[in-house]
Amino acid sequence: MALSYSAVASDSFHFAPIYDYNKADLVKQLTITKTDTGKLNLLFNLVFDNNDLVESPSYIDTFYVNQIISINERAKLFDDMPFRTLLLALREGAKTNYTAEIALLTKTIDQFDEQNTEIVMLLIEARWIFNVANEQEEKHQFYTKKLSYYLQKGQYRNAAACYHCLAGYYVFKGDINSSINNYLKAGEQFQSFSHLWYMHEFVIVASRYSEWGNPEKSYAYLQMAQKVASNSGTGDDRFGLLSNSMLLEYTLKHYQRSLAYIEQIGPLQVESSQVTIITYKALNLVGLNRLNDAWDVLKEIKDRSGQSGLSRVIQNGEHDLDYAFYKYYLATKEISKAERYLLRSYENAKMDATLRNEVTYLKELSQFYDSQRKMDKAWQYTVLYNRLNDSIQLQTNRFNVASYENEQKELEQNRKMALLQQEHAVQEATIGQRNMIIWISLIGLVAVLGSLILIYRQLQINKRNLNNLKSTQAQLIQSEKMASLGELTAGIAHEIQNPLNFVNNFSEVNNELIEELKMKNAKFKTPYDEEEIELLNDIYQNNEKINHHGKRADAIVKGMLQHTRSSSGVKELTNINALADEYLRLAYHGLRAKDNSFNATMKTDYDKTIGSINIVPQDIGRVLLNLYNNAFYACTERSRSAVGEKNKMKNEKYEPTVSVSTKKINNKVEIKVMDNGGGIPQKVLDKIFQPFFTTKPTGQGTGLGLSLSYDIIKAHAGEIKVETREREGSEFIILLPITA
Repeated sequence: MALSYSAVASDSFHFAPIYDYNKADLVKQLTITKTDTGKLNLLFNLVFDNNDLVESPSYIDTFYVNQIISINERAKLFDDMPFRTLLLALREGAKTNYTAEIALLTKTIDQFDEQNTEIVMLLIEARWIFNVANEQEEKHQFYTKKLSYYLQKGQYRNAAACYHCLAGYYVFKGDINSSINNYLKAGEQFQSFSHLWYMHEFVIVASRYSEWGNPEKSYAYLQMAQKVASNSGTGDDRFGLLSNSMLLEYTLKHYQRSLAYIEQIGPLQVESSQVTIITYKALNLVGLNRLNDAWDVLKEIKDRSGQSGLSRVIQNGEHDLDYAFYKYYLATKEISKAERYLLRSYENAKMDATLRNEVTYLKELSQFYDSQRKMDKAWQYTVLYNRLNDSIQLQTNRFNVASYENEQKELEQNRKMALLQQEHAVQEATIGQRNMIIWISLIGLVAVLGSLILIYRQLQINKRNLNNLKSTQAQLIQSEKMASLGELTAGIAHEIQNPLNFVNNFSEVNNELIEELKMKNAKFKTPYDEEEIELLNDIYQNNEKINHHGKRADAIVKGMLQHTRSSSGVKELTNINALADEYLRLAYHGLRAKDNSFNATMKTDYDKTIGSINIVPQDIGRVLLNLYNNAFYACTERSRSAVGEKNKMKNEKYEPTVSVSTKKINNKVEIKVMDNGGGIPQKVLDKIFQPFFTTKPTGQGTGLGLSLSYDIIKAHAGEIKVETREREGSEFIILLPITA
């Protein structure tokens, strides 16, 4: 009957999908709609419901599919062959015959494409069957082909679904860079027609960044998702936001905060996610050393996973149940059990071919055997980890920032540059026209003195406008370069941390092995002679130095990460003395790294009664760093002039000194930064907080440090001032309210 029907269908009717709706409203509207076309459109959206972000064909409602076919048999408005093929696919899925279901689903999609039908949710839901059947390469081939087809046809909504599905493929392959790129491309298309899915892509990107080891980016995208949800006024992906916040806090080892998110998730989770959420509850309890509570949760989750057939729970790189048992037994010092569960986690990851999990568990195995002093096994798993991790890094951006973001920044910069060039051209054309008018006016009004004055002023304004435009262009380019440099610095610091850990760990292990060697040798009849003992002691001391400088390098890397981390803008209670001292050391070592011949005395006088005050620590740290850098720079310049042949101070003994003090005055905290450099000339003292003003030579200063510092202190309801004496030094004074 279907074959005969297709010959008579008018094909004049096309479905009109809608997004960001309330499903209950659609069901209610269906009961009162009278026209066949109205009912068909409502039924189409109910068949491929996207309101709950469901991504499984098992949720496609066959009841609504049958209603569509029934109405169309009577009204004959379109060719319903795609819906009939869809019913056949769902029947094969009910019998777990996934190969046949995939063949019928792809055929269904092709039939809808022949009718130019928008099938965003069908495309997204179909990818679930590829996952269940573990046909990832077939999935990649199908969605790549469809993406090309939709882009050529200009069907960008269907293309958004393909980007989303391809992103899932790259997650499976361990290529986080490509997965984030595709999720962001999907979000770019979803933005124009579905706030719910636009926000959902940000939530998934946050999860991927957390897995990738970039918590700052993860937090930023969660904030963006919450902003989209609040601005759109539509339903939000509350489960996604909470679960990813939970995962981020666990990654940062904020176990109590992670548990708080799990409590909020409780009533929102669906059956398929329960085991995963409870697994994280156990991991957080282990992290808090609440081992009895953790055991109760593990028993519950083990029973629940057995009942649901989910003996292993692995979702997009998250930890499985065996890993939770490993963490528990490791904490209770039951090493043999811990080893067995960790090895099982690794074998499961290999069997499922989930590369990100393999890397995680190989690294854990290396560290586990290292802690147990089983160096042969530690080395074996370290080699496997490095080999697999390097193969993944070849496919991805090594600084943990998706290439799509950098491409978008470059496009935005090029757009701004083009806009500036256009404005420049318009300005030059305008100036040319005005100058022509001016010269004509000069010829006609040469005797009118007042007109000449106006013309002169106009010429000056034109020149000033042109100079301002050029200056703005240069500033924009420089700011973009500095932003990129900050991300590069953070990425390099992340990369350095892992080899530093290995250097520190193995230097400690080497010293322990030397001690064991000495103890065993003492039992021999012919012990080591003095020269051999001396060599062992030298090796021991060398390892001590390696460990000492490795830890120093680790502290510097952490300082780099802290400095490059973007401000959250949220005030928090901060120990101002510790903050001032930390940035003082950071500034000094930064200058020493550039010029190892420079030395300076650092004097500190901190008022210990201050305690913690409410500030944005990243912003105040940036202010202090600017002041310290300026103080050390002033000392450096005076040191150079003190040894100059033509300087009057050439016979003086000069000792560069930077002093920092804090003091509580009534309800305020006073911070003083003093140096004994050359001081600031009185004639420019009233300009130093102006943007772009600098006393440094061309190319050595931006003129923005003190201006930004002034704005940050004002934003904290504080004040900043300077006292200076030429040839004696400068003193910057910051006053911050304690209860801001």
